[in-house]
Amino acid sequence: MKKFLVLAVLLIAGGAYAGYYVAPDKMPLIIRPESRACSRFTSLCEEKASQECSNYFSELRKLGGDESIRKPIRCVMDAQSCGEAAGCLAGGGVNAVMKSGEQFFKGLGKSLGE
Repeated sequence: MKKFLVLAVLLIAGGAYAGYYVAPDKMPLIIRPESRACSRFTSLCEEKASQECSNYFSELRKLGGDESIRKPIRCVMDAQSCGEAAGCLAGGGVNAVMKSGEQFFKGLGKSLGE
């Protein structure tokens, strides 16, 4: 019985790891695949911007909710250059701002004057 339990745990853990590797944007949000996307970003851009990238995803999650980080993560994971990865992050920010457009335009109107 113990062997069966150990085997079941190993299979579940292996499946979760494989899913995280193949499709991080489809993983449960509890796992938080942002760190893998940030690692990909820093490897493409040859910068040590891991903390800024993590902060970006946490702010994006606050602004647009949990679903707002799925597309940018997939995009960064598929990116082939630093510029493309940076565009993915910028697009995620624009998308989150557009989803909360009413608040954005209210703040923009206040800052420009009435």
